[in-house]
This record gives sequence, C-alpha cells and structure tokens, in this order.
Amino acid sequence: GGNYVLIKGTAKLSRKIGWPGFGFYYRNKILLIRLTAVIKRFVKAAESKSILPVFVFIPLNGLDRTSPDTFIEKMELELGERTVYVNAGRAEIDWSTYNNRPNNCHPSTQGNAAIAKAIYDALKENSRQPG
Repeated sequence: GGNYVLIKGTAKLSRKIGWPGFGFYYRNKILLIRLTAVIKRFVKAAESKSILPVFVFIPLNGLDRTSPDTFIEKMELELGERTVYVNAGRAEIDWSTYNNRPNNCHPSTQGNAAIAKAIYDALKENSRQPG
C-alpha cells in the first residue's frame, strides 16, 4: 500500500541515527494517532464480545527492547484495566538466539517461545488482578 513506502527502511534508518529499530514509529505523531485509533476500535469490539484485548509489541532484536514503553504507558492510562499490553522486549530472552538469522527481524523458534512465554506471563498476572 501507499503508506508502506513512507515507513519502509525506517528501522534501518533509526539504527543509523542511534535509535532502537522501531524507535521512529513511536516518535511519529501521525503513526501513533493511527495506532491509538486502531487499538481503541479493537478494544471497543472486544468489549462488545466480552473478550479481553491483548496487544503484543514484538522487538526486532535485543537492541530494540524499549521502543513501545512510553506508548504502552500512555495507553494504559487511557484504557486502564480494559486491556493487556505485552512488551516482549522486556521478557527474559536469550538475544543471541532470538532471530532466525543474524540481522533478520523474524524471531527464531527460541524467539517465538520467549514471546509466547511473555504473553502467558502477562495473562497469568492479569488473571490475578481484581475485576
């Protein structure tokens, strides 16, 4: 699509200027407005079906562990306990085996297992919360 051209290669550019791979995305006001709108729409649809919405932020690699943190904090303040957010970059991950190849953004089997565990841990923690 047309928007892809605007963001293609930004992870590489972000790294060149010293930001984490997805750093650009979480500093781009237009993208954040759109992402927020999508999340709110998804939460509304999930609530109409009595489903707990879960949002998982998956890092490119071990150099990109914190990019979504500020955005997640903002969304938690706006939507409160209505959602579960998982920043998989904060999980205990062996970053040397996270990607399926060096300099590749796709998680390996070990990376996917670590992401799945981060989601499980977040859901387990959420199930302990009152409400």
